[in-house]
Amino acid sequence: MMPWSITSHPVLSLNNSWQYCPTTLSSTRKMLAPDFFASFKSALQKCEANEKSKNAMRQQVSTLFLQHKPQTTISEAQGRELMRIQKMKDIVTLPADKGRSTVVMDKTVYMEKLQGMLGDENAWRAQETRGQRQQGD
Repeated sequence: MMPWSITSHPVLSLNNSWQYCPTTLSSTRKMLAPDFFASFKSALQKCEANEKSKNAMRQQVSTLFLQHKPQTTISEAQGRELMRIQKMKDIVTLPADKGRSTVVMDKTVYMEKLQGMLGDENAWRAQETRGQRQQGD
């Protein structure tokens, strides 16, 4: 028996297999902006419009980009519950290997699996260093 309990609401949420990338809206916006504006700048350089038209396009795109509200892929209640779960010290939340979902594990089980993988000589091996150059060669 685990020392903490998950209420029925998050269990239902976890069973519905959330599909999201857990980032805040502001961090997502910050990640997308540089790439988007770099592509837009490149497109404007190839455009044959005059500078006045290019400036008008820049202004319109900047305004639209700032007004756009990104859509969240999880509900507000699911987000609150995920934050509550992530704050617990005796469980671990990790991104899944495939897909955009989250794995929730008991911390002791996670540490046992991690130690088992690190102790398994067949799972990994130390890389042998190739001949290093000697000083003066």
